This record gives sequence, C-alpha cells and structure tokens, in this order.
Amino acid sequence: TWQTSACWNPAGVPGSSDDVYVNTVASANTLLKIDSSTGTATARYLYLDHTVEGKTVTLQQTGGSLTTSDYEYVGRYNTASFVQSGGSHTVNSILYLGYYTSGNGSYALSGGRLNAGGMVTGMYGTGSFAHSAGSNTVGSFSIGSMADSTAVVNPVRWPSTSIPVGSWPSACHKRL
Repeated sequence: TWQTSACWNPAGVPGSSDDVYVNTVASANTLLKIDSSTGTATARYLYLDHTVEGKTVTLQQTGGSLTTSDYEYVGRYNTASFVQSGGSHTVNSILYLGYYTSGNGSYALSGGRLNAGGMVTGMYGTGSFAHSAGSNTVGSFSIGSMADSTAVVNPVRWPSTSIPVGSWPSACHKRL
C-alpha cells in the first residue's frame, strides 16, 4: 500500500512536496493500493508508468484519499492505469491520461469521487476514461488534444460527471 515505508526509494512515505514515480518493480506487474487503512496519501506530482515492456503499472483506490497538488500523469511515456472504486481522489491541476505519443493511460471510475482542475484524455498519446459509478468533477476537459492522439471516453454515469460547457474538443516506487 501507499503507506508501506519500505516500498519507497528513498524509504519513507511520500508527502505533499514529493514527486512520486510508480514504475514496474523487478520486471513484474506492479499494483499500488490506496484503501481505507491507507488514510490520506499526498504527492506534488504523480507519475504512473511501466518501465518494462509487457508489464503493467496500476494504482487501485478502494478507499482513503489521494491528493496531488500539481499534475498527475497516467501513462506518460508508457502504459499505466488508475482504477478507482471508492475513496476520494483530488488532482488540483491537470490529470493526463496518455501524455506522450508512446503513452497509454486509462482511468476507470466505478465508485468514490474524482475531482480535478482539468482532465486531458489523449494529449499526444492514447487515453481512456470509463465512468460507471461514483462522481467526477473537472474544471476543464479535453479529448484527443493533439494531432494523431487517441481518446476514448465512456461516461456511462453522465449525470454525475460535471464538465463545463464548451470544454469539449529499482525500488517499489521512487520519490524525488
């Protein structure tokens, strides 16, 4: 879980002034959990990205709270996913899903609350957002921002997705 001090390099649970990198560990799929026992998790920047081809990085939130005071990247250079079924997730700046052309980021919201200053689904790369339950409030929303980017948005729970009008268009983890 996020609160396991020994899983971070350097050792210690990240705080609100830390840049947090969650990558593949020892050539294996990586799962980082935030749940009700985690309590509050914070970071300045959060990067979810695999570093070993064919492996995955997933952040799974079933409870607790996660607050990123600046940008958050899911699939910045490579593939990663964020799966939220509970708890509160706040991104005070922009949540990017699939940033660079090689990036592939997905977000599945099936419970809890997601609040973001903005969300970009497919900046230059591939991004997807699936919303089946819970609530999602964003200040701005962009789908397929740049030429050749790919975006898929499946807001099954459209009434509980709040998007402003006109906005369409090798340790376990590392902190610096």
